[in-house]
This record gives sequence, C-alpha cells and structure tokens, in this order.
Amino acid sequence: MTRLMTILAAFWLFTGAVQAADATAAPAQADAAASADQSKIEAFYDGLLDTMKQGPKLGFSGRADKIAPLVKSTFSLDFMAQLIVGPTWRSIDDAQKDQVLSAFADWVVANYASQFTSYDGEKFETGDVKDGGRGTKVVETKIVPNGGDPVSLGYRMLNGKVIDVYLDGSVSQIALWRSQFASVIKKDGVDGLIDRLNEQAKKLAS
Repeated sequence: MTRLMTILAAFWLFTGAVQAADATAAPAQADAAASADQSKIEAFYDGLLDTMKQGPKLGFSGRADKIAPLVKSTFSLDFMAQLIVGPTWRSIDDAQKDQVLSAFADWVVANYASQFTSYDGEKFETGDVKDGGRGTKVVETKIVPNGGDPVSLGYRMLNGKVIDVYLDGSVSQIALWRSQFASVIKKDGVDGLIDRLNEQAKKLAS
C-alpha cells in the first residue's frame, strides 16, 4: 500500500429535542448507534484487507469490482458529490446530477483500487467512538503499516454512513477536493468536472 486515500465530506445539520420521558432511553440508543457505526468501519476495513490480499491476482478491474459495493455501502457518495460541486448543485438538472454522482463514484473506487493493490502486513484498527457534534459520531481508527508509523483517521458518521474523514484529526479531504475542483467548475462548469473525474479515473485504471 503506497498511501492512504481517504474519502471525505462535510457535515449536515441534524438536531432534535429529547423529551424528558426519553431521558433513560437516549443513552442506550446512542450506544447502539455508536456500536453500529464502529461495526460499519470495521466491515469496511475487513473488505479492504480481503481485497489487498487478493490484489495482484485480481488486477485493477477485479479490485474495483470488489471495492465498489464496499465504498458505496460505507460512504455517502451523493452527499459528498454535492459538497464538492457546492452552490452550483442547486442550478443543474437531474441528468447532470446523475452524471456527477456516477463519475464521482467511479473516481473514488478507482482511487482505492489503484492504491490498495497488495497486502504487506498492514493492520486496520478501530478505537473509540466520540461525539462529533450536530448529531454525528466520530469513529477513531489507525492504519498501521508493517514496520511503519501508524496513520490516524477519524470517520465522521451520520445516519449510518461516513460523511467526513479526518487525517490526523484535522485534515478534511473534502475541503481539499472542493478546492481542487473549484477552478474546473468555474472555468468549464459541471460538465468540465464530469470530464475531469472520468479522465482521472481512466488514468488510475491504466
């Protein structure tokens, strides 16, 4: 594994008042949600490890086939795509939105398939689940290379899906992606973004 490709997005407001009658039930519900979020990330890591161990045999297309459903079940890709596009999202038609979502999903999968190519003793560890604010939880994890320094990642979860990932507790990939593609959208519009995502996915596949 060469470097970690983290998949990120920002958060969505989610608030709700807890009635007095629910006071005793709320902690148990919160614990159950935290456990489910942790299990989601553990399943994601298990799938990555399985793919890495078969990586050379599978080749790029085989790895992509295994990773695609894993990524789509773990991450809120549609929400992430909207955040990358920004305010322009509200002004584009449904056909363009579908094209953005498809191109973005393919690009994310291609990144994983091109980077998690083989297994060299890496370990994926999940730690505590903390309050992420605004109705979210953050699942703390570490990727431990064989003989290397651990990489800390925090997966921010909302409604059972990852909406943000922080590298070393502070670096948001979605913010970097949004900045990266802002100039493309400004110059060539959403169609230009779609083309760029498709081009980069093809390069990764080759």
